[in-house]
Formats: sequence, structure tokens, C-alpha cells
Amino acid sequence: MTDPRMVTPHFAWSEFTCRSGHQVPAELRPNVLRLCEQLEVLRAHLGKSIRITSGYRDPDYNAAIGGAKRSRHMTGEAADIRVAGMGAGELLVVVEDLIHRGDLHVGGVGVYLPRDRRPLGWLHLDVRPGRARWRG
Repeated sequence: MTDPRMVTPHFAWSEFTCRSGHQVPAELRPNVLRLCEQLEVLRAHLGKSIRITSGYRDPDYNAAIGGAKRSRHMTGEAADIRVAGMGAGELLVVVEDLIHRGDLHVGGVGVYLPRDRRPLGWLHLDVRPGRARWRG
């Protein structure tokens, strides 16, 4: 990338800054790049922007919000995402189809279905080496 603010053409480093204010540490940046390369595949397929609702989390922040003790967010390998006009279940179907076709290479997929404040839910994607699926 020629613009140092960007990870990939459609995803900026600022989208992965922890809500605590901590930037992605230099040693974890390659993980964020791998993740964004996969998010670019999904974005191209959808033809829509993807909103990162949670990217990198520093360990203290992750613990404070009750995140998993070994959360991939702490290694820069995960993002919680939303796509305008799409519910989490609908997005899950697209992601699983792209994985099945071999176009998308993500290991972890978690679907968080609608709640009062988040009417469409969200999807967690991560680039772990193995396969993991869950519902939150």
C-alpha cells in the first residue's frame, strides 16, 4: 500500500484501533493484513462496504469487556463486522458459501444474532489456522 493509513485498499489501520486507544502493535500488523486480504475478498463479492465494529483489542480491554481469554482479536487476527442492509444470518450464508468454494480463507466464524441495540446482529471472522464455528 502506498498510503500508510491503509492496510488494504478498503480497510484502514484506524478501523482496527482498540477502543482503549491502543494501536495495533507492529508485531501483529501482518495478522491484520492477512485478515484484511480476506475481508477484501468478501467486500468484492458483496459489492458493499464492510464496517469493522471491533478489530484489535489489547489484552486489558479484552478482559474488561469479557472477551474470550484467547480471543483472536488480541492477536489482530479477528474482526467483528456488519454490512449495511444485511443481517448476520444472511451474511453468514454468503461467508460459508465463499469458504466452501475456496474463495475465502477464514478459520473462525461466529454469528451474533439480533439483539435490542443491534437489530441486524454481526459476524465475527478470524484467520486462525483451524476451523471453528459458534453462535453468540
